[in-house]
Amino acid sequence: MTQLASHPSYVRIEDQLHLVGQKYRLQRMARGAILAGTAILASTWVAAGAVSVVSRDGQGAGSLGYLIAALWIAACAFAVVWWIVRPMMLRPRSLEVARLIESRLAGLHNGLTNAILLADREDVAANPWSPNIIDEIADLMKVAPAGIDLILCAGDSLAALPRTVSVEEA
Repeated sequence: MTQLASHPSYVRIEDQLHLVGQKYRLQRMARGAILAGTAILASTWVAAGAVSVVSRDGQGAGSLGYLIAALWIAACAFAVVWWIVRPMMLRPRSLEVARLIESRLAGLHNGLTNAILLADREDVAANPWSPNIIDEIADLMKVAPAGIDLILCAGDSLAALPRTVSVEEA
């Protein structure tokens, strides 16, 4: 990190992005639980159908049944790891959250993304105008003391992003 990383305006931006990122992470885990449950249900039906097809006159599926059971367990484990555990372990990067906010709020014009990219560059940190740019981006954002509310919607997107991050009307 550069000397801009300790700039008060950048710290304020980073704190807000962290809060939004945590809420987004929770949304991804809830979405993952629904998708994992659906995948487990679908794999159960497929496994039951496969056992029904390969069973011999009600005598059971034999060794092929054990293979189907092992594949079913593997599919269920994969669904849980992919859809629930992975969002738990992977925290969204601040750049990803900034792009998400900018795609939902009009008027930011890549300001958050630029602030993060400026703070990460060593050669730009020596520029005397960089702190002023960060201050201007932070001034565009009104930070309210209330918590960040997310409205979950269908799919992978957020219907409404934080009430705490808004753009001043010019």
